[in-house]
Amino acid sequence: MKCVDLFCGAGGFSAGAASAGLETALGVDVWDNALQVFRENHPGATAWREELGKEPAAEFAARLVRHMGGRRFHLHGSPPCQSVSRLNTKARREGTHDSAEAVALTAWFLDVVRETAPASWSMEQVRAGVVARLLEERRVPHAVLDFAVAFGLPQTRRRVIAGPEWLVSEVAASRAAPVFPAAVLTGGLSLPDGALIQSAVNYTPVRPGGGLRRILPGEWAKRPDRDPAPTVTKSPHRLVVGGEFAGSLTPEQCMALQGFPRGYRMVRADTGRAASNRYLLVGNAVPPPVGAAVGRVVVGAEGSGSLLPIYLITD
Repeated sequence: MKCVDLFCGAGGFSAGAASAGLETALGVDVWDNALQVFRENHPGATAWREELGKEPAAEFAARLVRHMGGRRFHLHGSPPCQSVSRLNTKARREGTHDSAEAVALTAWFLDVVRETAPASWSMEQVRAGVVARLLEERRVPHAVLDFAVAFGLPQTRRRVIAGPEWLVSEVAASRAAPVFPAAVLTGGLSLPDGALIQSAVNYTPVRPGGGLRRILPGEWAKRPDRDPAPTVTKSPHRLVVGGEFAGSLTPEQCMALQGFPRGYRMVRADTGRAASNRYLLVGNAVPPPVGAAVGRVVVGAEGSGSLLPIYLITD
């Protein structure tokens, strides 16, 4: 059983899936910088550089099945979420975050699943009203998961996982012991003594139960030894020591909070140099523990002989 990773980015899902025995055979993305990082870490996989969503779903699915030599593979997709994210203040101001256009790539991916009819499939997406409505309209099984609770990710991150009912139900049942930043930020990644972690994203809740407003230096921040970090994004979290700004998390520290394994190379395969926009690459990635959880379920289903051949999605 192999995996196809659409919108693969830097390969976070594939890294986790591989740890569970589900190797990625093909990764597809349009961002060359991300695809080079994917190639560096997944040298056994083929990488396609193309803008997904431009080709009709039926045509792309036919090409995909030909490349894979059949339909017995796991198909994963993580369509871009920027258009529907609550952090996209421009889209919210203009009202485009709640439109059909905002979820066009998500709808396209679901069309590809329907046309491909793979052995199994999964999708990770932000929790947004327009995403939920699309999934409900198409009667797609899905669940909103707190990754800190389900997978022990040391950050607050709530996302939608969709797929066939058997996969969603098993992944949604995942539980892990709490893991806090201090447990993964060790050795060369350790924080300064007494440091607190504060989100760098504007208009983020600044206190439990509080509303959305701009964060100011020295305001409420999280203790790394007893709180999950704020959601990792393209903007690195600030460190606050004694109420004062003390720098930002490094890309490597952000990778640890996303659950990337030590040794994952955030460098370009074509140059061997550090990839630019590493914060964006890490913030946009699917946390590897998610891929590991999905991979375990798929590999387990295949091993038990309970993997069904086709999962239909209605129009």
